[in-house]
Amino acid sequence: MSDVGSTKYIKKNGDVSIYTYPIDRKKHNSAWYQKHKEAIKNNRINCSCGLSYLSSNKSNHSKGRVHQLYLKYTEMAEEEESEESE
Repeated sequence: MSDVGSTKYIKKNGDVSIYTYPIDRKKHNSAWYQKHKEAIKNNRINCSCGLSYLSSNKSNHSKGRVHQLYLKYTEMAEEEESEESE
């Protein structure tokens, strides 16, 4: 096989189809990343829990220990405020 990538697909009827990409995806993706590297790294989001994260890591940040503790304590504080106001 040449430098150009290919992928096998199985159609709904069971036929196997091979798609050959017109360009080398690894080189293309690497070039795209190098071109957009600064924009990706500078795309940080400051969370109310006090940490910052890349937009691509939002899910991991939301599952993290610090963020979960922040959510837990803010929820407890809101419950106490609602009980005091009643």
